[in-house]
Amino acid sequence: SIWASVSIPYQAGEVEPAPTAAQAEVTITDAFLSAGGDLLVIEGEVRNTGGQQLVVKVDDISLSSSAGMSALRSAAPPLPWEIAPGQTQIIELQYEKPDASTALLSLLGYSFEIRGIP
Repeated sequence: SIWASVSIPYQAGEVEPAPTAAQAEVTITDAFLSAGGDLLVIEGEVRNTGGQQLVVKVDDISLSSSAGMSALRSAAPPLPWEIAPGQTQIIELQYEKPDASTALLSLLGYSFEIRGIP
């Protein structure tokens, strides 16, 4: 089965963002192959922990592996996601299945390793 191990990249000397800046908390809840086996489906949620509206654009999300970047086939709800302060948006991403057993999903600076891809 596919599981996600989570690591948040740490940057030395990172400046704390102002409290009013839009901030996000990203959780991945599930990752699995579609019934046809050609798509990697990733489910999760994005919470806006800041004081301003958070806008998530297609450029803020990528799936990469040793085989390169995977194409995003669909996103639900459709991108861009506009998330009000304190609100949580449940998301689903469908990517072309990477030709690799491990892939890395990047979303708003968070990185999620998805292993065990058949």
